[in-house]
Parts: sequence; structure tokens; C-alpha cells
Amino acid sequence: MFVLEPSAGKMQMEEGTDKSLLREDILFDELDSYFNLMCNVMFDEDQLFNEKSVTLRGRKMLARFNQICRYLTHRKVYIPIHNDNDNEMQLLYQNKVIVDFWNYCNEKISQLEACFLEKLYNEYGTMKSEAVHVLGLWQGLYGRYKICLECFEPVLGYPILNYNTILKIAPQDSQVLKHAGYSFTKRLEGKFGSKFIPFLRQFLLELRSSKLTVLDENITETLPLKLFHEYDVPVNGNSASEFYLEDLSTFIDEGKLTLKLDEDFFVNLLDLLKLNGWISYHISEELVSKGNNIIIEKLLLKKDVVMQLATVFFPLTVGTIEENMIKRFTKRLEFEGAIHAFEKRKRITEFIDIISEFVRSELTRPFENGKIESFFNTIFSLDSFIGYNDVLKDMIRKCANDTAGGELKLMELYVKFCEIAIYKVDKELGNSTTVKNFQLTPLYSAPLELPELLKFRASFLNLYTRTFFKRLIMNGQNMLNDLFKDSSYESLLMRMFEQYYKNSNELQDLLTLLDEMRKLHKFNEQFQATEISKLADTIILEKSKLASSLQEASDDTLKLPSELQGIWDNIVSFYKSQDKNGSEKSIKPIYYLQHCEVESPFFVQTNNGSKKLLIFELNIFQTCVLGEFNENDSASFNELLRKLKMKETTLKSVMRSFLNVGLLQNVNDRFSINVHYVPDMKKVRKGKLRIPLPKPSQKLSNSRRTSMVAEHHEGLRSQWKQELLQACIVRSLKGLTDGLAYSMLFDTVKQQLPGFSVGEFKDALSIVVRDHIVTEQDNIYKYK
Repeated sequence: MFVLEPSAGKMQMEEGTDKSLLREDILFDELDSYFNLMCNVMFDEDQLFNEKSVTLRGRKMLARFNQICRYLTHRKVYIPIHNDNDNEMQLLYQNKVIVDFWNYCNEKISQLEACFLEKLYNEYGTMKSEAVHVLGLWQGLYGRYKICLECFEPVLGYPILNYNTILKIAPQDSQVLKHAGYSFTKRLEGKFGSKFIPFLRQFLLELRSSKLTVLDENITETLPLKLFHEYDVPVNGNSASEFYLEDLSTFIDEGKLTLKLDEDFFVNLLDLLKLNGWISYHISEELVSKGNNIIIEKLLLKKDVVMQLATVFFPLTVGTIEENMIKRFTKRLEFEGAIHAFEKRKRITEFIDIISEFVRSELTRPFENGKIESFFNTIFSLDSFIGYNDVLKDMIRKCANDTAGGELKLMELYVKFCEIAIYKVDKELGNSTTVKNFQLTPLYSAPLELPELLKFRASFLNLYTRTFFKRLIMNGQNMLNDLFKDSSYESLLMRMFEQYYKNSNELQDLLTLLDEMRKLHKFNEQFQATEISKLADTIILEKSKLASSLQEASDDTLKLPSELQGIWDNIVSFYKSQDKNGSEKSIKPIYYLQHCEVESPFFVQTNNGSKKLLIFELNIFQTCVLGEFNENDSASFNELLRKLKMKETTLKSVMRSFLNVGLLQNVNDRFSINVHYVPDMKKVRKGKLRIPLPKPSQKLSNSRRTSMVAEHHEGLRSQWKQELLQACIVRSLKGLTDGLAYSMLFDTVKQQLPGFSVGEFKDALSIVVRDHIVTEQDNIYKYK
């Protein structure tokens, strides 16, 4: 039980005072008794605290309090005059009576503060460090302290409310509770001494460790720092606001406030900012932005944090495509919080320096692994992820250019990416059940949007036009059928090019070629109805309509055998019959691009044990030479040269190709079919054998090891060298289930297309592997 000492503030009766005045002592004792009773209810653990009942008791005493206070401030007090006449009395000034009662009230406030501080200090001192719960201790005791003050407010506030005299010595704020709060706050730090700062830090620690949902207004009304700020009382030599910000900064630096760098980072950061805002606001409104700025600076605006978060948030793949799109959009919005944080503090340049390092690492990985599709999908996804403004888009573009080795290299890779997308998208769009989902994938969207993002100049279209033409040469009618389907993905690309590059000369060249291909497609549809189409496929383009870069010069000569010439003549005749200006046009064959399948008299065994005639896959020059032995048992080199009108180097290369595989034999400079020829079954695929061209030689013999002088016969030194090398690699691997080792593939290609370097071969091979046309595993290459 708490027993408060009688107040020294009430009027002390001196000896000789009128005994009738003793009544005021009774009234003061009545106030003291009620005050002691309330204090015991507030702070005695043996008493059952009930706030409602205590408050109700105080209200019931209001009328009595008013009577007592009125009497004690209006009473007439006589005091003896110290002179020769001991019985003479003097009336005390009324102001003195009122001030004495005010001092009594202040004494009660001081006694109440002392009780509260003593209880708080003792309870805090008995707490074990590992089980400290200052928040609950403070909230409970300070809440009772405030109720006690409120119960006595009618008494304590009476002088201030009713007498102007008191206002001269009382605080300007006439509210008793605030006056008491100022007095209490000044005594709090003194009572705790060296334990005060640890007490405050522990209080803040528990606040920051709480969930916002469990905190209520009762706590905010009793924050110690709120009192120090409200009454402008220093804390450890600083203002309450300065102490709070310094403590928050130290709190984070000591690792007591951390956030896990995972997908929930920004959600947790927002919760933390809300919690700090809640705490700060109830101390001082100005602390909200300052405190949150410290949290953001120390927990977000750091290089290692941004790099790790970028890694966590990108790329993001979950569940279905729709779920992935929603999740990606959500995470982008969250990560934009980091961008805004740097931008708001005018540190966007710093963010770009940090994030560009991340972008480069993300792009380098697929690029070095030769994964073109992944490389451009990553560029596209990065733009979706952080392409918040033009500055960031420019950074992504620069990183992409640097990674690829320059703008030209990047454009070349993008052309390959388009080829991959055309093949895969058209294949997927053929399945009506997956069209909608597939249109949401980066592979579908990226090729359509990247030229604008990467700001490709119109000269890019020259590259695309070349590969467009190359695919026509390699795939013929199949490519045309895919191109002019209603759902053709390449038609979408064309429309994008038209919109983005508009009236550029490069676009006109591409559209002109497209128009020629449309005419060719229409022609081939008619051609397929003829008997000739069973013997040959055709690609006929008007030279004047093609860009100069597509017009390959060739000085090859050849006199076709009558059968082949007849086929050619029929094709020309049919073409001219379909073209109203056909009679005015000259159609010239491009021999080095022509290939044939020739049925041989040799048998090979099939998988089911039966036998079938072996088919040779030959170029047009080989076909013509081999056809000469249908009517002649033997022929000399010069005889073949005169009859077929070939270039000497071309004929040498053809003869060497047949001698190398043993199909022809050379006896006294006369060549003839080797009737004992046995094909290499390891190279026969699906009943077909490709006979590659070796390097040409000045001397022909049966030896398969004769060195040859490298001389180009099909224009490999032209701009088409890489394209032809790639086509030859693909052609060499088609139909080979087991594939070829690197060295064997190199030799096979070199026999067909001499005159290239090892470096050029490696470049071509890496491209077809990167384009997923050819696969490589354990140094074995296979057609996919």
C-alpha cells in the first residue's frame, strides 16, 4: 500500500490561530485520504484495478470536490501580528490563500509522479534482460497514472480555472494534465539515470518488433518520446526527434532490423515503413518521412541489395502462362519501387550503373552459350522488367550492343532469332488449342517489338532481306507455303517492318522481294498441276526486281544433257506461257544452286532386309558427268570437257568426287563406271548417298590422297560464303541418325565446298547450332 505524506502545501496553523479554522484541516485530510485511496488502487498489486469503477468513483466525487475547493480558496484566514499586542490578528490576503492551495495541488502532482516513477523504476530493475517487456510495463503503469490524474483533475485544476492570479505563476497551458505531463517528463530521465537510454531503446525495440495490427491508440498516447517531444524536454542532450532518428539508424546498422532478400522483400519493406510511420507519427509528424528515408537508404538503396533483388525478381516463371504474366506484372510493379526510390532522391544514374551490371550478366550467359532465342527473350523480358523510362531502355540497348559485339552483330543475331521464331511460332500456331497461350510468350512478342526497343536502323532490313532470300533458295515451295498462310508469323513481322521503317529504301527492297515471292508462289501453284513438276521444283525470280546485294555473279558454264535440257526448256516454256510479258524475258539458270537425285544401278539393303536401288544426291555438274556414262562405257577428261562445256576446275572437282568414293575408275586416262563399286553404308541414309565435292586437282588418278589446289568454283568468296557453308553443313547431316564427329563433318563439308578456312567453318557451325538447326553432344553433331 502507498501512503503519501500530508501535504506541505496546505496552510499551516500557527500557534494562536483561531480554532474555528481547524475545519480546513479536516477538508485537506479528506482530500488526502481520497488521494491515497486512488494511489493505492492505481499502484498496489493487491488491489484489483478496474478503470471503469475508478473513473465512476471520481465522477461521483465531483460535487464534493467542488465544495471543498470552493471553501479552501474562499476561506478567511487570520494570522497573529507579531508585536507587543499578542491578541491582535491580521486577515491574510486572498491571493495568498489561493496560491497556498495551488502549491498543495502541485505537491499532490509531485507525490503522484514520485509514486509512479518509483514503481516503474523498481519493476524495470527486476526484469531479466532476456525477458524484458518494457512496452507492457509502461503501458500498464502510465495508463493508471493518467487515470489517477484525471480523477483528481477537478481538484488540481480548480485554481487555474477559477483564479486569474494563478495564471501568472502557472504554465500558459491551463490544462492540468499537460502541466503535470511536463513536470513528470522532466523527472523521468533523472529518476532512471544511466538506465534511461537503455530503457528508451528497449521500448523502441519492442515497438519495432510488434505487428502494426496489435498496436493501438492507447500505446501511442503513452510513448515516452512523445512526451519528451511534446514538452520539448531534451533526451541525452538532443531533441526527441534527433534521438529517435539516431536510434533508428543505429538499430539498422547493428543488424537488429533486417529484411530477407526474397520475393516478399517489398511487401515486408512496405509493412516496415507503415510500422515506422505509425510510431513516428505518434511522436512527431515530421519524423515519418525522415525515419522512412533512413530505412530506405540503409535497407534498399545499396548495390548488393539491388543486385540481389534483381536476381530474385528476374526472371520469374510460375505455373501457367497467364499466371506467369500476372506474377511478372506484379513483381515489376514492386521492383519499380526501387527505381522510384533512386529517382526521387535524384540518384537514377547510380541505379543505372548498378542495374546495368546485372543486365550485362543476364545477357552474357545465354550469349556465350550460343542461345540466340534465350538471349533475345532476355532482352525483351528485361525491358518488361525495368524498362521504366527511355533512360533505362537506352541502358538495356547499350548492354545488348556491347554483349553482341556491336550493333551490326546484334542485328545479325536478331535476324537468326526471327528465323527461329518463324519456325517455332508457325508450328505452335498450327495447333489451335495453344494459340492463345502461345501469343503471350516472349518468343511470340519479342521479335515484333525488339527493333523499336533496340532502335535498329533501316539498314537492318538489308540483312533480313538476304536471309529471307536465302530461305527461299534452301526451302523453295515449302517456304512459300508457310509464308502465305493466313496465320503466317512472318507476315506479322512484315507488317511490323512496314510500320516501323515506313518509306525507307531498304523496306522497299524487302517488299519488292516479297511481291516477287508472291508471284512465284502463284506460279508454282499452277506449275504443280503439270507433269514437269514431278521431275523438278522451280524458283524463278525477275532479276531487275531484286536488290543488287541478292544478285550473285557466276561464270559457271554447262551444257545440259538432252533429258535435263528438255526439263529446263519445258519449265521456261511454261513460265513464259503464264507471263503476259514472258516472250520478252530471258531466263538464266543458276547452276551452282541446283541439285539432283539420281537413281543408280547399285543396290542397298533396307532395314527390313529387302533391297532397293541406291539414290545418289548430286549437284547439277555431277549429275551431267554421271549421265555421260549411260551411253558411253568410258570417256576421257577432255572428251567430257568438250561435251559438257564445263570449266576445267569444276570438272576436275567432279571427277575427283567420284574417284574418291570409288564410283569411277581411271585406267590409262579413261574414266569408267566401277562395276564392283560398293557404297559406304555408314554414309547411306534412307537409301540415299550424298557424294561431296573435294578440292579440284591438276592431276586425276585413282589415288584418294592426291593433294589438290584450293580453287573456288561456286562463288564461295562472295557474300554468300557463310550461308552456303551453313546449308552444306545442314545438308551433310540430314538423314544421319548417328550424326558426325567434328573432324568427319569438317572433311565432308570441305569435300563439297572447298576454299574456306577453319575459322569460317567454325563460325558457320556455331550459327546452325545456335539456331537449333543442328545439335551437339559429346562432339557429335546431328540434324535436329
